[in-house]
Amino acid sequence: MDTSNLKKVTPTLPKSFDKPDEPWHRYVTIDLIWRVMGYTVLHPWVAWILVLSLRAQITPWEHLEMRLAIAWAIITTVFTIGGLISDRIAFGKAREIDLSEEVIVVTGGVEGLGALIAEVYGMRNANIAVLDTKKVDYEEAEEKGILYYECDVGDAEQVEAVAKEIVEDV
Repeated sequence: MDTSNLKKVTPTLPKSFDKPDEPWHRYVTIDLIWRVMGYTVLHPWVAWILVLSLRAQITPWEHLEMRLAIAWAIITTVFTIGGLISDRIAFGKAREIDLSEEVIVVTGGVEGLGALIAEVYGMRNANIAVLDTKKVDYEEAEEKGILYYECDVGDAEQVEAVAKEIVEDV
């Protein structure tokens, strides 16, 4: 094989490699620690599994470790239920959504993931408006029950014009 015609290229590392490696502990934050603990030792499911595991080992109810495990499970359960009640008071009851009364706008919904999202919500009787630069057959759109609008979402004027059309149509 003749390699005389090949151009020599000197490899260069990306700029991120110019910096020295950062220490591992830079990424450990209080939020991260709290989140991990919330899914482990502070989670009631884990606490009750510990109680069940001790009981499976035939640990008597009156032993100190069994009493501590039960107390820990009760405390984590009470705090979790309290947090759920607090969220319910703060945010209220989750509203029931009637999709037939909703208008969902999907950008780039002619192909790919956008099309899948539009079709799924279309099957659930939502009013779907798809904005895309590609054209769609009228018959195909009618069959799916989706309104398609030819629009470049990077152009604010086109988006405003299509928004007015959507309000009129739906």
